[in-house]
Amino acid sequence: MSSGKVHIVLGVTQNYLWKLGLYKCLENKPGYEVAAEFSHGEQIIQYCLNCPPRLLVLDHELYDMSTYDLQRRLVQENIDIPILLVGQSHAPCDLDIAEYFAAGIIKGYILTACTEEQLIDAITHVSKNKIWCSPTCSASLFADQISNRMKKQTAKKIKNITSREQEVLYLMFKGLNNSEISDLLCLSINTVQNHICNIYSKLGVRERLKALNLARNLGLID
Repeated sequence: MSSGKVHIVLGVTQNYLWKLGLYKCLENKPGYEVAAEFSHGEQIIQYCLNCPPRLLVLDHELYDMSTYDLQRRLVQENIDIPILLVGQSHAPCDLDIAEYFAAGIIKGYILTACTEEQLIDAITHVSKNKIWCSPTCSASLFADQISNRMKKQTAKKIKNITSREQEVLYLMFKGLNNSEISDLLCLSINTVQNHICNIYSKLGVRERLKALNLARNLGLID
């Protein structure tokens, strides 16, 4: 395997159509590659012992063990590879996922109803051992991951966010694009773009998804 790529091992046994979408998504991303795919945890362990990837993308349950059991086995074998867990909106509950994050079992959680942008963002972050969570999940999942120092630094910027910018944030969170926001708020596209640029600047981010994640974590949007 070439060293310049993010090599991924899949253990996706339930979300078949989502898995096909992942393959399709990565076709045009030369920096990413699915190195192997397995349906059993034992197979993944043996593969990781011989050729550790940068990322594991897993369903909650493989055919022979759960993600929890697999991660425990990996730890026993001194294998440290971040896990991106694939879930659905109706299961499991946020509390279960929060416990997975808190215990260090997973580094990321993505829903099957994600966008291509979210998928690539999740893979990029988790493969670098950084926390990532679907923006449609409860903010409580990240509550313990945001340090007090970061909260204090960001709080100063949040005070400057206007009520109009909060409206724009809320509509962004609801999935509206710039044109739809413009129509709904009776603003020009340029004005909407200016509001979004101001939001990015005040939150200290450069991307839409990161702005929404941070805004939700800090209670700016519900």
